[in-house]
Amino acid sequence: RQASGEARWLIFVCSPYSFPSAMKRARKPGGKKKKAAKPSDGKLPAFDNEDVPSSDDDDQPVAAAVAKESDDEEFLETADEKRLRLTKEYLNELDEATGIDKNVSDTLQEQADVKARMVTMQLAAQLEVTPSSLKKGHKRAPTCLTIMKDDRTVFTGGKDCAVIRWDVETGQKQIMSGKYKEPHCGGHFMHVLGIAFNEETNLVVSAGRDRLIRLWDPRTDHKGKCIDTLRGHQGAATSIVSQPGSGRVYSGSLDKTIKIWDLGHRAYVETLFGHTGGVTSLDMTTEDRMISGGLDRSVRVWKVAFDTHLFFGGAHTGAIDTVSILDNNRFVVGSEDGSVSFWSAASRKPGALIANAHSSQTITAVGCVPYSDVAISGSVDGKVRFYEMAMKSENKRRSAMDVRVVKEVEVHGSVNALRVSPSLKLCVAAVGSEGSLGRWYTDRGAKEGLVVMRLDHDGKPVQ
Repeated sequence: RQASGEARWLIFVCSPYSFPSAMKRARKPGGKKKKAAKPSDGKLPAFDNEDVPSSDDDDQPVAAAVAKESDDEEFLETADEKRLRLTKEYLNELDEATGIDKNVSDTLQEQADVKARMVTMQLAAQLEVTPSSLKKGHKRAPTCLTIMKDDRTVFTGGKDCAVIRWDVETGQKQIMSGKYKEPHCGGHFMHVLGIAFNEETNLVVSAGRDRLIRLWDPRTDHKGKCIDTLRGHQGAATSIVSQPGSGRVYSGSLDKTIKIWDLGHRAYVETLFGHTGGVTSLDMTTEDRMISGGLDRSVRVWKVAFDTHLFFGGAHTGAIDTVSILDNNRFVVGSEDGSVSFWSAASRKPGALIANAHSSQTITAVGCVPYSDVAISGSVDGKVRFYEMAMKSENKRRSAMDVRVVKEVEVHGSVNALRVSPSLKLCVAAVGSEGSLGRWYTDRGAKEGLVVMRLDHDGKPVQ
């Protein structure tokens, strides 16, 4: 009995991992050694033989490729698509857990599909464009514009430092003027280059070469002066867009950054980095997707909720001057090199590219009829062209497109901005004697103002 007790004690000493805390206390210098308690049943503690899974080195590249593909798919996923995916996953789990009737599950999934689907309208085949005469207003070239939901109120900014509110039905206008090189004039004191309307706060926001973001309240008369000013850019603020469904706006600048502003608190929120050259153009149609173009000849597609973006470049030899979103997957780009490119977010190469789209002239404006097959471009040659975009179903590259010009409208001057109204019944062009970002082109005979084009179509949804 004494020998067996000695054996047990020796085994206990050789197995300290069963009682780490007791052994740690016993080893403290100057401390009193304490005897560890023996198991109550007199038996040694059992050790679990856990199997540690081993990974084969040959499987790692495959796993990395699968993970990268999954990350790309999640990046391109919109908020509606994510909700749809999560709904389907939940329904599948519900089927397995409760054995729910398959017909009920299918019905719920079909309803979710209908709600999440973005309808694409086929408009190009029946499109008719009727331009109006030029509406004069600015003293120098207008550079930017935005259209309200009522289809008659338009706000423009120009090189005369002024912001003008237009009623395109009656021709009436209200001028909120600035003064060149007068910082205390109550408005911009250099060129106005971007303008947007935020529905949540009912404020008009403008961006200028003076590096400032100005806030205007169209509901009240402040003697033509802005109600607040936001500061932060270190270079000219070239463009600004409003985030749908929120009180935030995004401004792009020649300081290579995009800044986020909260209009409710009148405060700076965050800065987005990515461009290696000045940011020249922004567009945003949904709350979580924005695109930007810059002097670095690249386009960035931003997923703003996660502060991440995709890079699209290599198609143009000149700076990107203008961008426009067609839908959650497609967008249009205009470049200083005179070409217009048509992209799908699913590919790093353009689906189509038209070189010398406006007789080798710089592309100064592009636009789209949202969620349709119609894109628009304008240039210093005084022409507005409407394109039909169709996917090449027989092509191996799913992003390949067939693009052709379906309509052309002649205006006199440089087309500096193009916007389509929310009802899809109006296309408004800002026309001036020179371009918005420079004076490389000047037409002294051109007038400064707006051209309103009526869009007649009978589009049908693509299922």
